[in-house]
Amino acid sequence: MKLKRLRAQPKRIVFGLVALSLTLGACAQARRTFDLTPEQVDPESPIAAKVVAASRASPPFAGFDRIPHAPQNPPSAALLKGQVIDLVQQRRTLAMEVAGLTPPQTDMEGFIARNRTPIEKLNLQPADLSVGKLIEADAEALRRAMDQGIAKATPPGEGPSLHRTPLTQPPLPQTQLPQSQLLQAPRP
Repeated sequence: MKLKRLRAQPKRIVFGLVALSLTLGACAQARRTFDLTPEQVDPESPIAAKVVAASRASPPFAGFDRIPHAPQNPPSAALLKGQVIDLVQQRRTLAMEVAGLTPPQTDMEGFIARNRTPIEKLNLQPADLSVGKLIEADAEALRRAMDQGIAKATPPGEGPSLHRTPLTQPPLPQTQLPQSQLLQAPRP
């Protein structure tokens, strides 16, 4: 009978030893965690002086008057519920529209075969080497002009401009909507 108890006991003994070792390990970690004595600063560290100065400084604490006040007129639960329902409906609509898009092109051989004829009709020829040399010469001339003229350049908006800016652009006719309003106009 005692032998049966001893055979059943090893599981409990092992469990007790494991629990005891975990408890002792936690106590050792807790001692290191809750030890509030400051660590020593390495005097050879490049920020040693800043660390010492920061530890001796006593900055002012923020007072309770810095806490923002509660909102005066928060939205009602019904309004928030309506906004959430609208958002969910918009997300579902967007998901359906995205699902309806054509999948990305992965069959490159088929893409090339379908588009070979229109590309061949364009009769594109590679550019001559002289064209590349002319482009490089123009780029080098532009670099030199930019390096020389950057100090003499007029600030934007002060000199003549080749491109129309809002200041030099003529006003829109009354029948034409600005582009920002065209984007927001309802679709028929």
